[in-house]
Amino acid sequence: MRRTGDEESADLCGDLLAQGFWARDKGTAFDICLTDTDSPSYVKTDPEKILARQEREKSNKYHMACYNRRRHFNPIVFSANDLAGKEAIC
Repeated sequence: MRRTGDEESADLCGDLLAQGFWARDKGTAFDICLTDTDSPSYVKTDPEKILARQEREKSNKYHMACYNRRRHFNPIVFSANDLAGKEAIC
């Protein structure tokens, strides 16, 4: 059986859901990622660009599904070297 777009987006929920984080009446979904920016596949890329790209990818994946469920979404991306993506810094 093939899933519809609505069924697929219902499965997208992130790693953590917090009620009332940004707004009293809304939940916020968080998707958390830890990346080794020193891995060979990232050797020629600026670590901040790696984190920004991962935040964008997570937002593209989860934002609309959360919006449809009336939730906020925040990607939380860190490097193994103590760098944080912009969305992780409140």
